Amino acid sequence: SNALNSSKMAVKTESTTVELTSFQLVEGANEAKFIEAANQMQSEFLNEQAGFVKRTLVRGDNGWTDFVYWQNPESMQNAMQKAESSPEVAPFMQMINFESVKMNLSEVKMTTH
Repeated sequence: SNALNSSKMAVKTESTTVELTSFQLVEGANEAKFIEAANQMQSEFLNEQAGFVKRTLVRGDNGWTDFVYWQNPESMQNAMQKAESSPEVAPFMQMINFESVKMNLSEVKMTTH
């Protein structure tokens, strides 16, 4: 089973698609609770999605940006459809100001580790 695991790992690191979503939190949202909700969404939803590679959530002067890496655009689209009705994603979504959301789907051209 070791050979199987290592080949699975190799596949998981290759991503062609990155979904960048920038946003603000709703008025009065608690940042610590938001991070908690982001972690819950990660462990109970994102990690289970086919084609999910990795995610980085950052906060800067202009608000938040979620970088989610996928193996291909289809994986991302499937996950987004599931997310709309997923109770594991709801607490995270409820703290986001939807008027502030900007989403950008980009193709990975180069990556280093």
